[in-house]
Amino acid sequence: MPRSDRVQPPRLRTPPALPRGPKLYREPKNRGYVGGSATPPPGFLGATVSAYEWMIYHAIAKVIGQPEDPRLPPFIGFPGSWVYQKAFDQGRREAGGAVIDFVVYAGNRTAVDTAFRIQTEYFHVFADAAKQAADTVQFARLAQFFRVVDIYDQDFAWDVTNAAACAIIRRALSGDIESDPISTGMAQRVRPNRS
Repeated sequence: MPRSDRVQPPRLRTPPALPRGPKLYREPKNRGYVGGSATPPPGFLGATVSAYEWMIYHAIAKVIGQPEDPRLPPFIGFPGSWVYQKAFDQGRREAGGAVIDFVVYAGNRTAVDTAFRIQTEYFHVFADAAKQAADTVQFARLAQFFRVVDIYDQDFAWDVTNAAACAIIRRALSGDIESDPISTGMAQRVRPNRS
């Protein structure tokens, strides 16, 4: 067959390029965004208070609806409905005591008093065995009086809108509990999407 009679096979279309980077993950253009729900108000942060606690404080206030403006002090929750930093067995003053991050009392979307503990990667998830054992003992002691729910920062810290924290609180109050990333082997380092 002469060379000019050969037919070229049709060219296949190239697949469309997948988005990479911020478009793929839908990160905001201004990654340093600091919104009303991501930034603690003046006077909230302290020696034993973290920005993650503010995100959960804000989420509980939004889900329960009290107080109307959580950015106004005093930052104690809404006594009778839910409280922030409740001492248990003399709190930090006694050995074996604890300060519960949040307690939502029965009747506020839950049938029993619910104690929320924020478990951060630095102080709890990637801590040494002694700290993890102490957390387990504390969980068992609190479980005698409360329904204990651990909230892991890897599940909400990345969300500047705080919608993830609100969803976690809603699910927890309805009875769902997030899986423990330590026992499931799914622990992740947190990269908050804030400045």
